[in-house]
Amino acid sequence: MSQVACGRVHVLYNGSVPVRRRRVCSGLGASGLSFAQHQGEGRPAAAVSSLQPKLALERATQAAVAAKKTRTQRPSHADHSPEGSTRDVAAPAQADRPAVLGIPAAELTPHVRRALKHLSDQVASLQADRARLMDRLRQAEELADRDTLVPVFNRRAFERELNRIISFANRYEVQASLVYFDLDGFKQINDRFGHPAGDAVLLAVGETLTANIRESDLVGRVGGDEFAVILAKAGPEDARRKAAQLADAISRCEINYLGHRLKIAAAYGSYCFERDDTGERALSRADEAMYANKVGRKIQSL
Repeated sequence: MSQVACGRVHVLYNGSVPVRRRRVCSGLGASGLSFAQHQGEGRPAAAVSSLQPKLALERATQAAVAAKKTRTQRPSHADHSPEGSTRDVAAPAQADRPAVLGIPAAELTPHVRRALKHLSDQVASLQADRARLMDRLRQAEELADRDTLVPVFNRRAFERELNRIISFANRYEVQASLVYFDLDGFKQINDRFGHPAGDAVLLAVGETLTANIRESDLVGRVGGDEFAVILAKAGPEDARRKAAQLADAISRCEINYLGHRLKIAAAYGSYCFERDDTGERALSRADEAMYANKVGRKIQSL
């Protein structure tokens, strides 16, 4: 009888006919083979096949445990190296390398790096395009909010800001007021010197109002020769006092037009916002106050 090792399976031959296949643990080693050969010498195949499976399993298990202990106790080559284990040194260095866009450093192959470079260039280009578009949007908003002649808010933008200030005042229970101006003698200037002279007057008045208010206040042109000013954190008395100062600044404004010195005055009225006010209602109340003041001045001049 002969025995052939095929991987983990040993085949016993009786002549040319295989009579027994037994799966043997790789840890069986030479002792296991000699044991099988010794038991098989001089015996027929039936005697070999009658070996007790329990005894063979115990011997195979003991041999596997012994081999495992030998491998565990065997010193590694790195322990004898004066520089230590290359794997132990390289692993922390690899771990210390930061990830890029969430990609581990170990996966940053040249192909991946080229893809990341392309992606970075695309992102930078998109950011530059966005910045240009935002700048154009701001310019468009300014053009839409500004008066076509005077560097102040037009009526649409002024009413929007007026509603915002009223909501703010109601929410935080602070006072704010509105002053309404109407230019006296503007029609006479237009009739005598023409509309370009009237445009010069409007421009001078707008610049004068803007130069004499706080940064928190707003100026808007709400009609042909009518202006309005929002006074933040200003009660009724503060509004009346500030309206008189602005009207005095307008009356002292001198406009030179083609050698002519043009003088202008303004009637004014003020209104302090009340709860549940709207921008339209506040403008109407301030306009009424301005008209009452204008009539009173005419009566006084008689």
